[in-house]
Formats: sequence, structure tokens, C-alpha cells
Amino acid sequence: MKKPATRKVRGSDSQTAAKPGVLLVGTGRFGKGLGLNQFVRFCVATQDVIVSAVERLDTESQLAGMQPPFVVVLGLSESAYDALLTIRRVWPYTSVIIAADETRLAEVYPLLVSGAADFLPLSASNDVVEEACLLQLGVHQAKLKDSSRTIGKLTVDFAHRTVTNGTETAHLTPIEVNILRTLVDSFGSVVEREKVKAMCWGDAEITDNALNRKIYEVRRTLRRLSQKINIRTIYGLGFELQILP
Repeated sequence: MKKPATRKVRGSDSQTAAKPGVLLVGTGRFGKGLGLNQFVRFCVATQDVIVSAVERLDTESQLAGMQPPFVVVLGLSESAYDALLTIRRVWPYTSVIIAADETRLAEVYPLLVSGAADFLPLSASNDVVEEACLLQLGVHQAKLKDSSRTIGKLTVDFAHRTVTNGTETAHLTPIEVNILRTLVDSFGSVVEREKVKAMCWGDAEITDNALNRKIYEVRRTLRRLSQKINIRTIYGLGFELQILP
């Protein structure tokens, strides 16, 4: 597996590593269209992002240790749908833009329906690339402002996938943090099983047993940090996040 090629833009490593970036997936498929240089020019103009590229995205492990980008530009290929789901699981705050030729819009629409944020034609000018990236950067910053929530005496950081009680911190997997976010967003009401599946796995076929195991892991983490927080299972219906008396 090739290490992602990274182009850094201004600033020291310590400054740059903490900044959001652009990840290009499948840049080799862009042909004479969108390429690394256009995004490097955008990054130089903003002085606020880094850009990196991988030829193909097959597993979540490829993204481990990478700084979460604010946008992934995904080339249209047979594996684009699976890559989109992988990105959404690992980086729930990252937007995905599909890059494709205008003649292939019929293949782009299902990806937009499944969670991609936008479409960039391969013939896009530098100005169009900059406009699309700046839009998603704004969306990213707005999401980060809403990335921390307090539940009882616990603080959840969805962006960094952590839960803390002030003295102890637990780290969640991408699926676990998506489950917790879904329950937190619906605090005070029951979330149906199928909604949890859709929010956390997309269109993937997930059994009730698989969902129950993940709910158990999240519940165990919460109870380890606080005896006052619980996920109640309503059999035949769904789940409810509770603050116990």
C-alpha cells in the first residue's frame, strides 16, 4: 500500500498538521481534468489547508492517522460508492465532492443521494474549484462549532471521537461516535433501529445483532465514565439516551 502523497502549503509542520485539508481520491482517473496542482493553488491562496492524494481507497485503515480533511474530492470509479461510505464512517464531518465528466451525471446522482455534498466537472476552472472548496470549508467550520456536546457530566467531542468525565477520557470508533451522535441529536425521544442503521451505515445491510453489539459497546463506555448515563433499549422499536436520577 502506498503512503499518501502529501503536499504541504506554507508554515511549519506543527502549524500545518493541525489545519484542515483536501484529500483527493482517485486523482489518476481524472485524466487531463482536475489535478493536484489546482488544489495546491487553492491551498496557497487560502494559506490555511494542506492537500494530499491517494490513488484508491479500499479500507478504513488507509485513513488511520491522517488529519481529517474538510473535503474529499472523489474520482468516479467502480469503487466510488464504497469509498464514500468509508469516508462517511471514519470522518462524519468531512464533505465529499464527486469529480467526473459531465457526460456521466447519471452515475453521479446516486452518490449525491447517498451523502456526497457536491459535483465538480473535470473541466472545472481554478475559480470553480476555489468556490466549491471555500463553500465546503465554511460548512466544515460550522459543523466543528457544533462538534461538542454535554450529556449530564460527560462531554462528547464528535470531531475527535472522545468522551470525557473530566478525569478520564474514552475513545470511540467511527461507528460508535455516529451512533452516539444520532442518539444525542434525538435526546428525549426514541430513535428507531432502522434510523440508527441508516445514519451510521448508510445503505449497507446490517443485522440487528451487529447493531446490538455496537450499542452495547457505546453503552458500556458511557456507563464506565458515568453511572448516570444510559442507553435504553425499547425492544421492537429502538433506543433512547437517558440521564438517570
